[in-house]
Amino acid sequence: MTQITSPESQSTKKQSSAQDASMQECLANCLECAEICNTTLNHCLSMGGKHVESSHLKTLIACADICALSAQWMGREIQFHSDLCRTCAEVCNACAQSCGSFGPDDEAMQACVKVCRTCTDSCSKMASH
Repeated sequence: MTQITSPESQSTKKQSSAQDASMQECLANCLECAEICNTTLNHCLSMGGKHVESSHLKTLIACADICALSAQWMGREIQFHSDLCRTCAEVCNACAQSCGSFGPDDEAMQACVKVCRTCTDSCSKMASH
């Protein structure tokens, strides 16, 4: 027996598939961001000085935590994940700014900036779904 699908249901399937791909990309970006923030935290602790200022370390820790939580919620398909992604994008943006303040010569900090910006972008997209 052949099942006939309407153009609307095909469109909905394509939209759902694109949304799933966006979620998987965002989830991967969040996991990568959590990992690099933790790695960068260790770098900062070994550097000392400005790298260990309280506000900077708290931002790195907050970013690692919210990225890990966002990935968990997306993976579990918790209905509030888009709300959390909105906040995650804000925290990732703040972390990118904080890490960027160390200048272009600190490669570890610049690597964190890059990943945080990527996560900011993908979380912002997920927040709009």
